[in-house]
Amino acid sequence: MHNLSNDLIVATNGNEIKENERRELEEKGINVITEKIKEVKGDNGILRSVVFQNGIEVEREAGFITPSNFTTNIIGQGLTCDLDEHGLIVVDHFGRTSEKNVYSAGDAAQPAPTEIVLSEATGIQVAMTINSDISIEKF
Repeated sequence: MHNLSNDLIVATNGNEIKENERRELEEKGINVITEKIKEVKGDNGILRSVVFQNGIEVEREAGFITPSNFTTNIIGQGLTCDLDEHGLIVVDHFGRTSEKNVYSAGDAAQPAPTEIVLSEATGIQVAMTINSDISIEKF
């Protein structure tokens, strides 16, 4: 971000960061605020400031937000496949689950923001694995 501005702030919204990470950011002139965010103010979709729970308000012209990842994996919860701590189906590199002949792809098995192209790519990979597994089983 330094190529865009030297006036940078990292706001963790109440999450702590490792001391060495904080130190590294602050050595580069980046202020770290771990206070929870109370409000984001703006006009007509343009960011103006960020207000924290402790009352501090910091004027900003732009910001980046890290999205929260969560699963809506109803199918995976109905199966007996192993799930990880986020509720995602645990798979190997080829989409195989802990259950024989059950495969998973896309956002049901990937801890990343949903993107159609990524889901499609993993779906193609899993389809190739299924085809290979069926061929091996029949042979």
